[in-house]
Amino acid sequence: SYKNNPDTWGRTGSKATKETKKKMSRSLLGKKRTEEQKRNISIGTKKAFDKIGFEPWNKGLTKETNEMLKTVSEKNMGNECSEETKDKLRQINIGKKHSDVTKRKLSEMFSGNKNPSKRRDVRKTLRENHISRTDPDRWKEMVKKIGDSQRGREFTEEHREAIAEGKMKSSK
Repeated sequence: SYKNNPDTWGRTGSKATKETKKKMSRSLLGKKRTEEQKRNISIGTKKAFDKIGFEPWNKGLTKETNEMLKTVSEKNMGNECSEETKDKLRQINIGKKHSDVTKRKLSEMFSGNKNPSKRRDVRKTLRENHISRTDPDRWKEMVKKIGDSQRGREFTEEHREAIAEGKMKSSK
C-alpha cells in the first residue's frame, strides 16, 4: 500500500521541496528493485496513463436531458462572474481553434434577426435618439458633454500629430 511504501518517505499528501526531491532521487540511484516492485511501478504508471482518453461523466448531457444539470443551471442563473473569473475564462479560450462545424454553428447563431441593428425596436430607438444639427440645443449639449469628458486628458506626441493630420485631411 501507499503508506507502507518506503519510496513515500513517510510523506502522505504533503509536497516535497526541490531540494528534498533531489536528495530522494540521489538516494534511489543505483538501487536494485525486486520483481514485485518493478511490477507495482508498471501497474501504477499504467493507471496514471489510463486517464488519458477517459470519457467524462457529463459528456453528451445537457440541461434539457439531465435533471441535475438543469437544477445546477437554474441555481447559477443570475449569478455574475467576478472580473477575475471572466479573465481566467478569457485566457483559457485565447488561441483556441474552432472546427468548421463549430464555426458554422456560431455563424448561424449570430446571423439573422438576432443582430441588434436589424431589429425593428432597436432601429426605432436609434432613430428617436439620433442627434443631428437640426436640433441646435441637443447638439450643443452633446458637444459640451464630449468636451467635458475629454478635458484634462493627456495625449502623447504621436496622438497629437495624428489628430492634427486628421484635421488637415478633413479641412481639404
